[in-house]
Amino acid sequence: MGVRPIHCPRCKSKRCSCNNTIRFNPTIEVNPVINISPAPVNGNGGQGLLTEFQVDQPLTTTVHPGIQIPGVSTPSDLPTDGLEIATISVNVDNISSRVWMTGTVGWSASSGVPDVVFAITRTRPAGTEELIFTTEQEGESPNPDTFTSSFTFVDETPILTQGPQLVQYRLRVGTLDDNAYIRGPIILTGAEIRANTP
Repeated sequence: MGVRPIHCPRCKSKRCSCNNTIRFNPTIEVNPVINISPAPVNGNGGQGLLTEFQVDQPLTTTVHPGIQIPGVSTPSDLPTDGLEIATISVNVDNISSRVWMTGTVGWSASSGVPDVVFAITRTRPAGTEELIFTTEQEGESPNPDTFTSSFTFVDETPILTQGPQLVQYRLRVGTLDDNAYIRGPIILTGAEIRANTP
């Protein structure tokens, strides 16, 4: 920016006749350099990357009266007798990758003290549905009678051989006793986590 005189306080004009020169010399920094450190590296190499994000959210609000949750004898019956409420398919191409999943389900107890079981199953290409995660929550009706269950799980062996494969994950629910209903929301997410590089 050029240097130019400004209004002279003695002469009261922009062009000074008393040789009292006042100059304006601003320093303006445009497009400053911002140093960003590289991603931290641990003893095993760089951090894993989150890729192939998938989501299924068939309900993002609460509904009334909801969907009745079927009864199951044991959590191991969920792949055949449980209610499938969300499904995602994650493309995994590296045998050292993992799949990180989260689930959120809103539900209500309609009578008694239902014991609600949530499960995630995995189906590899040309494989059968396998139960890989379960969790339970007990709720009492009527005080309170609505609940939100959230959980996180990491599948450490999504594929058994190297190469791109579409792995399907299902979120299933059942109750071991009494009556309960799915009210929403229902959200299932999953993403491939690349392994740390050496």
